[in-house]
Amino acid sequence: MATDSITTDTEILTMIISPQQANLDPPVADSILRLRFSSAQNERMRELAEKGNQGVLTEVEALELASYRRVGNSLSIMQAKPRLSLRPSSNSH
Repeated sequence: MATDSITTDTEILTMIISPQQANLDPPVADSILRLRFSSAQNERMRELAEKGNQGVLTEVEALELASYRRVGNSLSIMQAKPRLSLRPSSNSH
């Protein structure tokens, strides 16, 4: 029996961004590295995580926390390429 494999949104984003290639201009890399969650968003994630640890997270809150995690993972992938591009020894491949 054939097993179908689902390509995740993270895998698709990784293929599009090609984070292993250090080929961004410094101003572009700097702009991407400035993207981050706000203080209010960080506080909300802490609240949701704490409720999750206590076992009192509602279904809606669990979905919200999962969304924050997905966005955080996407942001990490997006910022890998700029970090590599700004390394003094990086070369375009």
